[in-house]
This record gives sequence, C-alpha cells and structure tokens, in this order.
Amino acid sequence: MDGPAPMQLGWVDQAAFAFMLTASALIGVYFAYFAPVRNQSASEYLVGGRSMGTVPIALSLISSYISGITLLGYPAEVYVYGMQVLYKMLALPFMGIIFATQLLPVFRDLGGISLYGYFARRFNNSVRLLASCLFIFGDMCYMPLVVFVPSFAYQQLTTFSIHWVAPVVCLICIYYTTVGGIKAVVWTDAIQAVSMYMCVLLVMVLGVTRTGGVSEVWARGVASTRIEAPVLDLDMTTRHTLFTMMVGAFIAHCAHAGLGQAMMQRYLSLPTDRQALTAMWIFIGGICTFFLTSGIAGLVMYAYYYDCDPIQAKRVSKPDQMLVLFVMETVGGLPGVAGLFISGVFSAALSSMSCALNAMAAVVLEDWVRGYGGYEPSERHASWIMRGVVVVFGLIALALVFVVQHLGMVVQLAVSLSAVSTGPLFTLFVVGLFLPWCNTRSAVAGALTSTAFTITIVFGQQLERYWKRLSYPEKPFSVDGCLAAYNITVEPAVIKVIDNSGAFPLFRISYLWFLTLSLLVGVTTAGVAAFLGWRNDLRDVDPRLLAPLARRLLPAKLREDAAGARTTAAPDSAATAAEQALLLADLRVSLQNLEKHNTSSEAERQRATEEYSR
Repeated sequence: MDGPAPMQLGWVDQAAFAFMLTASALIGVYFAYFAPVRNQSASEYLVGGRSMGTVPIALSLISSYISGITLLGYPAEVYVYGMQVLYKMLALPFMGIIFATQLLPVFRDLGGISLYGYFARRFNNSVRLLASCLFIFGDMCYMPLVVFVPSFAYQQLTTFSIHWVAPVVCLICIYYTTVGGIKAVVWTDAIQAVSMYMCVLLVMVLGVTRTGGVSEVWARGVASTRIEAPVLDLDMTTRHTLFTMMVGAFIAHCAHAGLGQAMMQRYLSLPTDRQALTAMWIFIGGICTFFLTSGIAGLVMYAYYYDCDPIQAKRVSKPDQMLVLFVMETVGGLPGVAGLFISGVFSAALSSMSCALNAMAAVVLEDWVRGYGGYEPSERHASWIMRGVVVVFGLIALALVFVVQHLGMVVQLAVSLSAVSTGPLFTLFVVGLFLPWCNTRSAVAGALTSTAFTITIVFGQQLERYWKRLSYPEKPFSVDGCLAAYNITVEPAVIKVIDNSGAFPLFRISYLWFLTLSLLVGVTTAGVAAFLGWRNDLRDVDPRLLAPLARRLLPAKLREDAAGARTTAAPDSAATAAEQALLLADLRVSLQNLEKHNTSSEAERQRATEEYSR
C-alpha cells in the first residue's frame, strides 16, 4: 500500500460531475418542451400514458432501488463484517415469483396509479389516507439522507461546502422531476443506472490491479474470513445467516421492491403484463449484479488496506467513508476517474429522490385530492397540483438535509423512522390481499399493533447500541503496516469480546427480522380480531381485490362469477371487466364523498347516482 494521495478532485473530475447534472436537467427540458408527446394529462405525467419501454423502466427500477447510501454502504459492510450480507440476493428470485404470480396481477387489473387506492376498494377511504400518510412520512425521513451522504462525501473532496452542493443537486432534481414527469425521471434513471454500474465496476477492476490481482484479493479475503460460506445457524440474534437472508430479506424485498409505490408505478407504466414481468426479471438480475460487484469492491478495499486499517489509523471516522478514500488513493490520480465515481454516487441519490417525488405526486393527487377530498380537478389543475407537490416536498427534503447535518445520531433515527412506516403498510397489504375474512376494523387493528411493535423493537435496539450493550463481531483488522506507509504509530488492534447478555433479548434480534416479526404480529392481530367478530362475509368480497392464491378461500360460486366476468368481456369494449370494477368502486367512493362533504349541488349528486345505477 502506498502513502496517502491528495484527497481533492481535479477540474476534469468536477467537469464530469457537472456534465452528469447538466444532462439530467436537459432530459427534463426535452420531455417538458420538445418531446412529441408531452405531459398534458395526469396519466402522461405519472405513468407515461402507460406506453413506456421495457429496458428504460427496468433500468429505472434498478437505479431507484439503489441509493447513494447503498452504493457507499455495501462495500463498507463487506469490509467490516464479511460477505454474508451478499447472500440476501438469493431471496430475490423467490420475491420475483411471488410478485409475478400474486401481486402484479391484482394491481395491473385494477389499473390505478396509486397503490393505496386499493385500500379504498378493499376497506375504505380512511385506510387509504392512513396508508398514503405512512408512505409519505417514510419517504420524507429517507430522502434527506439520500442527498446528505453523497453531498458530505463531495464536500470532503472539494472546496465546495455541503451548503452549496446539496441545494444545487436538490434543485436540479426538483426541476427535471417537476417539468418532465415520469418520462424524464425514467430516462435520467436509465442514464444514472449506467453511471452507477460504471462507478462500481471501475472501483472493482482498477482496485484489483492496484492490489496485486485477483489471486491476491482472494487470498487475503479467505485469510481474514471475509470470504466464507453461508452461516447455517437458526439463531435469530446472529446478524447474518442463510436462514435470516432467505426469510427476513425475502420479506423485506417483497415490501420494498414488490409493494413500493415508486416501484409499482413503473410497472404500471408498461403497456402489457409480459413487459412488466420482463422488466421485473431484468431488475432482479441487475440488483444481484450490483450486490455481487459491490461485495467484490469491499473485498478489494480490504486487500488494499489489509495491513493498515484506515479506521484505526484515524484516517476516516466511519466505514461509510472508506470507499471515497479508497478511490482517491488508488485511481484519484487518473483525470476524470474520481469524477466518474462521484457522478455514480450522486446518480444513485438523484434517482432515489426523483422517484420518491414523482411517487408522492401520484399519491397526493390520487389519494388525498381525488380519493379522500372527493375533488376531481381539471387536467390543468391536476398538472399544477402534481408539480406543486414535487416542489414543496423537494424543498422540505432540502431543508431537512441541513437538519441531518447537525444531528449526528439522528441519522440512524431517521432511517429507523422510515423503517417504522414499512411494517404497518406491508401488514395492510398482506391482510387485504391474503385474508379475505378481515374487514376494515381488523385490518387497522393489525396495522396499529404492527406499528407499536416496530417502534418498540427498532428504537429499543438503537438504545441498546447507544448504551454500548449491543454489538456484533467484526472481521479482523491489522495496523502493522501503518508505520511504514504513513510514518505513524497505531496501537495494535485488540480483539473485542462480544457480550450482548446485558441487552433485552428481543432487541438482540438481527435487524433483518424486524419487518418479518412486525408482519407476523400485525397479521396475527388482524386474524384474531376477525375471529372475534371484526370480519367480512366472504360473499361480499370482490375476488379481484385478492391475490390469486387467496381467491380459493372464497365460495366457489363467487369465484366462477368473477372468472366468467373476466372471460366474457368483449375484447373491443371500452373497458375490461377489471376496469368496470375500478370505475364502479370509484363511483361508489365519489358518492360517499359527495354525501360526506355535502358541498355539491343536487344535480351533481343526481348525475353520480344515475351513473352508479347504470
């Protein structure tokens, strides 16, 4: 290992970064002002008129699923704890099977834009509002971190303060998301996905050449036990085991990649089911490739620093900063290479933020304005509402970046808050899709119980870690080479003895079990509540609102009628059977809203009643 390299970006590197930002903004300009089909309707703005291409959507799915936190965090995870985390990619194909057979058919048939409109049809508008609020709360906790992490890394490498970097990046993202809609978001995501992969591949390939080749990386990884077979252990307190990955990571993938608003919105942008399935499998392949290359990057980092750990040498304070240090020391002298790396990190941040903003625009318009508010805006007003949502939430996220900067431990708190929203949301979906006898009351009871449990276990574990009563075994590090490389003396590494017996047993459970346990608690509560009296008559449940597997629980006659309605629908009719059901549900909701608000004229109520009767 050579001595330290200067930790500054050259003008070529900064030009590469500026080019990426400019290209993102110009894509928004093109789709706003020069594209053959512009965003004249809510459908065009939110789902591209349901005519998007498969490959751009697949790349957008990959790009939005990988944040800057992930890009910097996975190599650091492998560096500190070894490659066990990479085995979570084994759960992705199983998630794909469930998504393709049980989830996608329901939401493609319903044809809505917001996922949470499902709850208005399965339960009521109040559940729809609750779910949409949980979604927005979670994303607003997560977005500032997505921007803060790469902005902080950029600040370390230039003379530009985070107070300049974060606003520029956020405002460019807000701009192209606002004016270009989902088409601009998808195409910038596609370009940014390429940038991210180039970033990781660059670190991997050039890093291998600087550390003595593949054989040296492999030998040092095996010697330090960072390269190892899956841990075959059923202990739920072990941080990563094969059992934990196949169950806990599977549930997490289903919640985030299968039933995430931003993800599903992209599947709904494709014209056919076949294209949606193709995009999903490309996405799974892309994410597995990312996990693998990121893991190799972590092994390469260890092979480079095997005899002088930068954390113990006080060259960085946290593992998340190591990838930046590694890039600057190994390839920082090559003009433009470090700039390409920084562009990749910011690409991950921009794609995550733009997807979240576009998804929140869909949720506010469909669930708050049209659904709960009962207001049907004109296309012009809908356009202003969606763009206003993007601007307002984007500026709030920007303001929160500066809050995160000064709160230290609250970074972990914000991640925990984001996780808290996922548990009850996923519980509501599972109860609605797979438990037909559960009604609104039992579903809400399950969601509330899930929320309470998730808050308890997430914040309980954070407190145990803060009080130093909970930690996990790290892989061995060495500082023997620090004196020769940097002419500094570092205290020899001390092997830590891990004793978590002082922590409360529930809080010792691996973080990958949180969502699974939250789901089990919520679903069990909903099932018990239904058994005790808060249940549906199965004859009143629309089979199209259930996952195909759960439809078998309905009376045979109801299943046959639903199947007949789907197969006898005329192919050239104005609406399919699923679309007719969607229209009927929307009319029913509109009638309820008219009665609730009592603000419309008698003529409007009469028209709605006649339409519903037809």
